[in-house]
Amino acid sequence: MRSLIRNLLVVSGIALSSASVSAQTSSDVIAPSYAPGISGRVSIGPTAGPCLIATSCTKPFAKAVVQLLDKASGKLIGQAVTNGSGGFIATVPEGSYVVHVVTSSASIYPRCADTAVKVSSTTFTFTSIVCDSGIRT
Repeated sequence: MRSLIRNLLVVSGIALSSASVSAQTSSDVIAPSYAPGISGRVSIGPTAGPCLIATSCTKPFAKAVVQLLDKASGKLIGQAVTNGSGGFIATVPEGSYVVHVVTSSASIYPRCADTAVKVSSTTFTFTSIVCDSGIRT
């Protein structure tokens, strides 16, 4: 079963049996102990203006499509959809990737910067992406 799971794109929010897969938790994203892969959290902000000190101005970017692109060729290797907490997880081979959050081409917002990540053969790489909502005061 582990080999099947390794070959599939895994989306955060799917319940995994603790008997078959042990897991580590980081920022509400479950990262299985098998590897390699990419896990992360996508948020969007500011959510309102003006942002006050000691007040969160971001919220999870739920249901966002996250593409995993080979850094050298730009080829799509996999994709995931964020859960309600903005979390995602995907198994990918060892290598260098660009994590890209898909946004509407009809508008310049939200705007999400692409993030480069390097995945080793033994661990999940965690990344956090904050997208600009375009809200200004």
